[in-house]
Amino acid sequence: MPELPEVETVRRILEPYVVNKRIARIEVYRAKNIVTGAEEFSSLPVGKKILSVSRKGKILCFHLEGNLAILSHLRMEGRYYEAVDGDPVGKYELVRFVFEDKSALAYNDTRKFGCFHLLKEEDLSRSPYGLLGKEPFEMTPEELHAGLKKKNGPIKETLLDQTLIAGIGNIYADEVLFACKIHPKTPAKTLSFSSCVDIIEHSRRILNEAIEAGGATIRSYHPKKGMDGNMQNELLCYGKEKEPCHFCGRPLRKIFVGGRGTTYCPWCAPNKEAPFVVGVTGPIHSGKSTLSKRLEEKGYLRFDADTVAKKLYAKPSVKAKAKSIFGKEAIVDGKPNVPFLTKQMIASPSKKKKFQEFLYPLVKL
Repeated sequence: MPELPEVETVRRILEPYVVNKRIARIEVYRAKNIVTGAEEFSSLPVGKKILSVSRKGKILCFHLEGNLAILSHLRMEGRYYEAVDGDPVGKYELVRFVFEDKSALAYNDTRKFGCFHLLKEEDLSRSPYGLLGKEPFEMTPEELHAGLKKKNGPIKETLLDQTLIAGIGNIYADEVLFACKIHPKTPAKTLSFSSCVDIIEHSRRILNEAIEAGGATIRSYHPKKGMDGNMQNELLCYGKEKEPCHFCGRPLRKIFVGGRGTTYCPWCAPNKEAPFVVGVTGPIHSGKSTLSKRLEEKGYLRFDADTVAKKLYAKPSVKAKAKSIFGKEAIVDGKPNVPFLTKQMIASPSKKKKFQEFLYPLVKL
């Protein structure tokens, strides 16, 4: 789906082409895409001049004479083409604006998800246009921080909420969080004020860079027939699963957040809600205890299987169970007879399973 930079690029291309042109007629080829009704949409703007084209978030707005406004949401595949009155109607053409000078503007949409609204200017505040949150260029870190405190979901999903902050979609949410080194599953409400400062600063920088690059052509976005964006060549993480991280050189990872594919660096942006689990194993005298102690000194919680086993076998109930399953030789001088138990478990998987089913529920982390 085109995001703020892509839609802004389209706006910049459209404005000099349509401004000051007077609408001769509007041809609607698929009425379902006109949310406010095809009949008025194709009649009321006729004879009106287009005064300007604005944008908020991902929505375009054509401002017309007569206090009218046409909202256009491109959704996933919507695009505009310059045309001439009398040109054949394209296979995916949904709407055509024909001007008095015989030029035309054709709206094409292969998926047919794009939509239009015809409104009075004073009604914009109550329309999808008015329900959008502020763009990163307008929003302060204080406003973002206050907004995030009300959100229960992960920050990646929250940045896609257009009522909170407008214009950021899947591509640029990944890029912004990557630049901020924030894990995409971090609960939005837990982010600090300094993190909000970073999000606003990097959002502005990345979106401006993308606007200057004409947006990102990754699948089907083309701001103009025969024209691609260039931002896809500058992306650092989106769509780069398993490629080296720009910061640390380790492989990037892809996960799903709110059903959306999300690429991040697990090393630069670890999930503090689900910290790394490091398993240390090896033969006797290989340095397991030394390494475990070092990790413990660095703040890792230590779970030592040997220690847990010693505590379990000190329980009278465990000793009694071991004897009942494997015989009296299982416990010698009040301690587990490890060589004997090992042989017994190898020789009889059924006894091993029976003992494990008793033992495992007793393990407490």
